Amino acid sequence: SDLIRSFPDWGFILCGRTDALGLAKIHSWKTYKNFLYVPWVPRKKVGALWRKLKVNLMLYRPASVSDGAFPVKFLEALYYRVPSLTTQVPKTSSLEGIIPRLTFPDHLKIEAIKLVNFSSGSLDNLYQKFSLNMSPQWHLIQVAERLQQKGI
Repeated sequence: SDLIRSFPDWGFILCGRTDALGLAKIHSWKTYKNFLYVPWVPRKKVGALWRKLKVNLMLYRPASVSDGAFPVKFLEALYYRVPSLTTQVPKTSSLEGIIPRLTFPDHLKIEAIKLVNFSSGSLDNLYQKFSLNMSPQWHLIQVAERLQQKGI
């Protein structure tokens, strides 16, 4: 909510499913006029939503079940030439040095402002790299290994 309040002239879109805790947060954010929640978008309509974005904020919480999983939203953002930043959690460790991975809300705000004015041309090379080398099977194996190590 701090980001939404800090940038009243920006629009924030949250798209996707969430759990009960997430829905409670979303309910509180709906009081802001610059926030829109879309629980699910059919694949053929998702492009229109991505084209509205200037920055992809991947604000993940730590969740051991997704450690090692590749954040697919990053690949989607690259496809639509939208720069990304993310929180520093195990799920985003493969993006270290590629996009900003931050821990503090104030740093997220500063980076978001920088990315709004970012030239998307340099994202083409990143998209090529990740789309050609992306291996969902490899990421699933990583998740399975981490879960086994934790005894889950």
